[in-house]
This record gives sequence, C-alpha cells and structure tokens, in this order.
Amino acid sequence: MIKKIYLNFIFSALMVFSMASVFAQQQGGSIVLTNFGDSTYVNGVAGEFNYTEFDAGHTLNIKGMYGDVATAVELNVNYSIFATDWSSILYIDIDTFANTAMGNMDGIIDGDYTFPLDADVFGDHDILDPVTDSLITAAPTFLQVRVWHDVLPVNGGPDVFWYEFVRLYPEGTLGIVDFDRLEGVKVFPNPASNEITINTKEDLETNVMVYDITGRRVINTTLKGNRLDVSNLQSGYHTIRVEQNGKMAILNIMIE
Repeated sequence: MIKKIYLNFIFSALMVFSMASVFAQQQGGSIVLTNFGDSTYVNGVAGEFNYTEFDAGHTLNIKGMYGDVATAVELNVNYSIFATDWSSILYIDIDTFANTAMGNMDGIIDGDYTFPLDADVFGDHDILDPVTDSLITAAPTFLQVRVWHDVLPVNGGPDVFWYEFVRLYPEGTLGIVDFDRLEGVKVFPNPASNEITINTKEDLETNVMVYDITGRRVINTTLKGNRLDVSNLQSGYHTIRVEQNGKMAILNIMIE
C-alpha cells in the first residue's frame, strides 16, 4: 500500500463539498462508480451509500470508470479524515490502483481497497464537550476515489473524484459489515417538514435511523406503520437508513 500526502489534495478535496451537483466532475474528465462493495449504484451519483459502516481490515471492492484517459496519470482510493473545519487532513491512507508507470490507465476502475487495521476510526477526531462528553462537531470521515490528470505544465493537473462518507470502527467491532440492499423503498414528501411516509414492498416491522449532515444520528426508531414524525429535526440535508428483514436502504431527504 502506498501512503502519501498531496498538498494539492487538501484544496481540491474541499471543492467537492461546495459543488452544486454531487456528480463528481471537474475539467479533467468525469468519474462514475457502478459498484461500492456488494452494492450497485442506482442513482448514479456520489453519496448514495453515505455513512456505510465498516470494520478496520475490511476489504471493499470498487468498480466504475473514468474519462479522458489520454491525460490520466494516476487512479487511487483514499480513506481520509479532515479537521472539523476542513483546515487540514488529520489522517489519510492512499492506495494506488493504477498509474502510468504500471501502464494500466485504461479508464476502468476495478480494485479492492482494504481499510488499514491501525487506521484512525470514526469519532477519533470529533470535537466533544469537555463537561458532558457530548458531540459538538463531527470530523468528516470518507472514502474517496480520485483520478489525476497531467494537463498542466509543472505540477500535474486537475483531478476528478467520487466520495462516500463512511464510518470505520476497530477490527471486530461490527462483525458483519456488508448489507443486502432493500429494494423498492420510497420516502415522501421530499422536501418534508412535519411527517414523511416510508413505503416498502413488504408489510414488515421497519427500523429507521436518520442522520443529519454532520453524521449525528437524530432518530432511531422502529415503525409498525409507515409514517415518521420529522417535525423536531433541524432544517437541512438528512440521510435515512431503512432496515427490514436483514436488508437495508439508504436515502436522502431535505427537511424544510
């Protein structure tokens, strides 16, 4: 495994969170993932599997493709944790899938990434209240696939990237970390303000977890019907995890 820190990485990685679209594309070309572990992208955009949980030591297969092969010089995946204000990288592990020296810059993404056993894990760099030990700000923790393009004369060129926020825990914490996809889940209205309806194909007991944009879990409940009260949630982007009969779906919703 190759570990290195790019100075340019800090600045370009920050750009992803200010983009109007979550489709990860810059002037160097485009990148799209088709598979994240055993799960297949349905929406075709970054962030579909945000907050997926893994054990350290877990190996994740990633498949996809990228464009502008003529100028691409490196394809890598990195597990990174930023400071809560995005001012610096607190932890990074980079594994190079392909580069010009290997001679395999062919536009195809198909590789295995293994989370290091000694990696910093989710929550290590969170800011906590010293008195109550409650969360003040969560440190951004994510897995990112990126392609560097040599289109500038000196220091390389633009990069393209695809990201998923993840939660990594020490080895053996979770046991089973992969999940079967729960198909056919619909959540509406979206945006919502007071109540949402969660429809699934089967009329079974459903566990629902809702996370705010910082990754903090704000709802953890079991539904016997299909309606969920969201009137106490703060306005903004939220992620909903719906679990039923051992399968899981992850959806995004905006609270007004």
